[in-house]
Amino acid sequence: MKHVRLKAEIDQWRKRSKKHDNPVIVVANDSGKYKIFLNTMQYVETFNCNLLLHTKQGKIICYRSMKELKQELAAHGFVRCHTSYIVNLFFVKGLIS
Repeated sequence: MKHVRLKAEIDQWRKRSKKHDNPVIVVANDSGKYKIFLNTMQYVETFNCNLLLHTKQGKIICYRSMKELKQELAAHGFVRCHTSYIVNLFFVKGLIS
């Protein structure tokens, strides 16, 4: 898929998705449970056999599997672009080949 077409598809998806409410997920670690609004989560990466969630407010360690989180986030504009990363398409600004 060419970059121009891919960008157009992402832009169109963003417009459709903005009309929906803001879903949340709840994650837990040793510090407690966290309610995370998905529009604040930028990306997820593996970190010492756990997951590290990068949000606008900061980073949160999560004790879930990448596969489990990918399945939960897929319907909300998140894509697993690498075995170690899930990204929120709302925060993608460009592509480099």
